[in-house]
Amino acid sequence: MNYADNKAWHQLRHWIEQQGFTVFGTLKFFDGTATNEARGEQTVRNCLNALDRAYYGKAVENVGMRHKRLVFKHLGTSGANLHYHFLAKPNSNPKLYAELARLQWAKMNKWTISAEETQIDAVRSNKAASAYVLHEYGKLGADSICLSASSLNPPPRNPLSYRNLAQLRRLLRLHDLGAVDFDWSADECNALGQT
Repeated sequence: MNYADNKAWHQLRHWIEQQGFTVFGTLKFFDGTATNEARGEQTVRNCLNALDRAYYGKAVENVGMRHKRLVFKHLGTSGANLHYHFLAKPNSNPKLYAELARLQWAKMNKWTISAEETQIDAVRSNKAASAYVLHEYGKLGADSICLSASSLNPPPRNPLSYRNLAQLRRLLRLHDLGAVDFDWSADECNALGQT
């Protein structure tokens, strides 16, 4: 299918462009060909949820506070190199959010690449970013959108009300001490087909 001629692709690209996302990121694994989709999706979801918790604390679980984001699964030109791209609209400085996201991704598990190698930065062009995240839509269709890691609901409360000393401590801990490490239990690894 030629996605450039696909009406759905054009409508989706235009809708994404209009959302005004301010951060674009690429989340890669050391070996995307050896990472299964269940493990990859769970790692991405855990990373972005940990970032939400750094900003909003227990309000993530209690009232559903999250940063607006869309996550896309890509398989690369080989069709087997699993990686993810995301667009986010944090309720804070996009450069700070990008830096914290890089740190968090690097510490997720032994399969994620380092913070220095992770490319997350402010969006330079919404038109280009929306086209890029959809460039595998022609091959994968709607399966390219990772709904379990995406969050499009508006925040139920004013995000500015969470700018307090507790948030500052969480963000400084993430920035200065490195991101939260996730220790995968043997049961989780077995359930996801990893060792």
